[in-house]
Amino acid sequence: MLQFEGIGPRFRQTRTGKLLYDLDALYDELDDGIAVFQRENNLTCPQGCGICCSQFEPDVTEPEADFLAAYVMLYKPDLIKTIIENRSTKAGCFLFRETDPQHCPVYSGRPLICRMFAFTAVNDKQGKPRFSLCRHLPTAGSRHVNSEDMSKAFSIQPPVMQHYSSRVTGLANGLQESTPLRMALVRSLDKLRALAVYLTEDVLDGSTVQTDLLPEDSGIIPTRRHPNNRNRYF
Repeated sequence: MLQFEGIGPRFRQTRTGKLLYDLDALYDELDDGIAVFQRENNLTCPQGCGICCSQFEPDVTEPEADFLAAYVMLYKPDLIKTIIENRSTKAGCFLFRETDPQHCPVYSGRPLICRMFAFTAVNDKQGKPRFSLCRHLPTAGSRHVNSEDMSKAFSIQPPVMQHYSSRVTGLANGLQESTPLRMALVRSLDKLRALAVYLTEDVLDGSTVQTDLLPEDSGIIPTRRHPNNRNRYF
């Protein structure tokens, strides 16, 4: 699990903090389920592929964007300026790196769809799971597996996409609207950096803490103070 305490003292007690810790636990559960499915069925992406990232940029919910923003601030602060100043209009994820072996510089903080792609099943109109194998993965049989054949095709069943997307929606609690990643991430970086300032100046019980509690490489750059209703905002 990721550690978010570097955002500021008592971050876990804020609405955003509670949500991100819950989302982190959900991500861990999903990642573990996919890892078991891949291992038991001998499925893995071709080495160095990255085609899904180079041709697709996800729309994300606010909690997903906040999670990625927190990850960038604490683990990849060198990317903040690049993200904020990005003006690229090319197709595909603007974070995609052709020369990076994993192609994704924010892999551990990536959004939900990036975690689920290629190794989860999708419920059909009848609510039954079906699985489609990525066309870049080798297979000796059919690329499309319906619910009736799922147990024959796989020793371990794949996680179901809707199961996790609905749980993220539940965590969002009214914040379900999706926004293109490049827009949502900038907005969340601004939000979390403002929250970091709040937490280092006015902790929730009204006490004061020192800003030197923040790690030097946290990427937290105070940019503005939030209005008096900031408790509701965060």
